[in-house]
Amino acid sequence: MSADERFQDYVSRPLPEVLSDLVQEKASGILTVMGVEAHRGIVLVNGDIKAARSTLEGEKLGLFLVDRNWLDEKDRAQALLTQATADAPPLGKVLISRNFISASELEGELQELALTIIRRAAADTTAYTEFFDDPEGVHLDTLTFLTTTQVLLNVARVFEGAEAKNKRIGDRRYRVRPTGNLEGLLTDLDVTPTEGFILSRADGRPRLRDLIQGASMSESEAISTIYTLVIAGLITIDEGEEDTDHGEAEIQDEAESAMSEKEHNERTEIEHMAKAARRTDHYQALGLDRSATDEEIIDAWTSIRQRFAVSRTSEPHLGDAGAWLETIQDRAQDAYQVLGDPETRRRYDAVLDGVDRDRGRLEGRPKVLEVDSDAQTALVEANLKRADELIRDGEIFSALQMLEQACAIEARPSALLKLARLQLKNPKWDTKALRTLQKSLEADPNFIEAWQELADFWQRQDNTEHQRKALERVLSLDPNNPKATRDHAELTGKKPLSRLRKMMRLRKK
Repeated sequence: MSADERFQDYVSRPLPEVLSDLVQEKASGILTVMGVEAHRGIVLVNGDIKAARSTLEGEKLGLFLVDRNWLDEKDRAQALLTQATADAPPLGKVLISRNFISASELEGELQELALTIIRRAAADTTAYTEFFDDPEGVHLDTLTFLTTTQVLLNVARVFEGAEAKNKRIGDRRYRVRPTGNLEGLLTDLDVTPTEGFILSRADGRPRLRDLIQGASMSESEAISTIYTLVIAGLITIDEGEEDTDHGEAEIQDEAESAMSEKEHNERTEIEHMAKAARRTDHYQALGLDRSATDEEIIDAWTSIRQRFAVSRTSEPHLGDAGAWLETIQDRAQDAYQVLGDPETRRRYDAVLDGVDRDRGRLEGRPKVLEVDSDAQTALVEANLKRADELIRDGEIFSALQMLEQACAIEARPSALLKLARLQLKNPKWDTKALRTLQKSLEADPNFIEAWQELADFWQRQDNTEHQRKALERVLSLDPNNPKATRDHAELTGKKPLSRLRKMMRLRKK
């Protein structure tokens, strides 16, 4: 099984449920949704969903506006060239200043882009999620006109996991009720007719089975609608019978009073770990740091399976802790599936590094990492070797990932050129490839192959001025370069640059 196939096998809690829980917890941070084709991030501030971003070029502002006919590809490329410096204005401001779009229209498009990213994240069956606390981060709010509840409705609607929906709804004997005034909910929110119908029926606090049976729709449609309303926090499922709540509470109080101090402490620890499980990274979920060895990862997973086994509910002080134990086990299993495989652990570490860099930029200071230079070089060499093997096997996506990781660690001109050439295989990644070529030339301004590739790039873009400049740079470095000589002659309709060649020969003497 290839690395990409293993990556698709990971199972985590459904995105709508993770996002809904973070909203209820008033969390601040970034929920990263990691799939095979893209990594997407959903930004939350005090439980409000504020923005979304993606590594996929088609889910970035420039190409998104091209697809929605606000500008053409050439306009986009020219606007992106203004982003080359760290102090450059945001792309949106550039487009406004050039009258491609108004400020109010841009605000609407940024919202639609964020919503599109979130919907696609929810529909990505290859993805697993990871939440990174970021309590003081500063993020642009691109969901100005949508409430968080409305965003959750959109997320839950596109999610198709029937099994997960059934599990989330739970025992059909439970009763349901709206979480607020029914009239207010129907007035303030953009709900579908089906959702409005279920909300109105829930106002009588029926049992789930009666609500499903009396919904005048298929059972699967009723369950999907109830799931959507639960995720959005519009209806609540009351778990358990109302007339037994008091008795169960008394029994629990008696059980707790009979516990020893050790049992009470263990119970408290398990409860805390279960509640914090969704907000830990994979290393923290196993009680490890990032320097952990493969053996330590295996030992940690084995220890958690034994110590927090669901079968421990047979012990009196953990009789009702089954859900907590299951949460800890599931979280640790997700972590082990990622960290237990060297390939996917490397990918995950790259994601953590990216989050650290983002935080460093938000705090106004670069993230300085102490790195063993020999180990760093060895890792780059291993990634480059693996990338070449993947290219030979036709696994272009995996090769791209290997090269991106290698180039992020060490910007080698030849590796950047190889990465750019792979990116150019996808027409939608032209801008990304252009930036990679520019990085290659920043690393080595005299890299002839990169200048030639840049000239070919501009030729495909029908930009003769940029092509000519790139070819002249090649010829200044190598006056006898046959391809550059031929291409320049065809471009200008003139004889080869004999005078330039002569000048370069004199300079060398």
